[in-house]
Amino acid sequence: MALAKLLLLPNNFLLLDEPTNHLDSDSREVLLQALMNYPGTLCLVSHDRDFVAPLVDQLLEVQDQRITPLVLTYEEYLSKKVQETKLRMKSSQGNPKQGNMKSVTQNALSEKEVNESDGNSKPSNNQRRYWEKELKKIEAEIQVLDQKQAVINQRLSEEDFSSNPAQLNELIQEQTANQSLLDQKMNRWEELGVLLS
Repeated sequence: MALAKLLLLPNNFLLLDEPTNHLDSDSREVLLQALMNYPGTLCLVSHDRDFVAPLVDQLLEVQDQRITPLVLTYEEYLSKKVQETKLRMKSSQGNPKQGNMKSVTQNALSEKEVNESDGNSKPSNNQRRYWEKELKKIEAEIQVLDQKQAVINQRLSEEDFSSNPAQLNELIQEQTANQSLLDQKMNRWEELGVLLS
């Protein structure tokens, strides 16, 4: 409702969600220049680090259903995420009884990946190709999960479950499981983005 009110007022505000997803490099550059010259406020959601970096003057981290304003540059933020991943790896290796090791190894960068992303050594061409292939696979999986989540959300908002609360509970459980899987895929997608940047 607040966004609808904003649209009715003569404010300069653009809300962009993944604006470069289907653009070629020339179109991307034109959009970047136009946004850099835009006099109003931008709210930009994008995983395209090269596109975001020149536009951003305020970062918000959205994680675990919380929004945290960050007082960091974009580069500092990426470096911080690599360091957090290193700490998570070290703590999970030092105390294997804490949590599920399978999920830790699936969701965290390997020690080799962390060292390579930290600039200590350059990843091999084979490793980069592997990461790029994994990144494309995860992007496709994320798209499928996003579409599935949209269908579930639409069903929850449009259908009447008053006569069948069990079906409502089942749908909510499906939504929760799908969101959890989506979050895992997004975390790995971000990690791969750090490795490939």
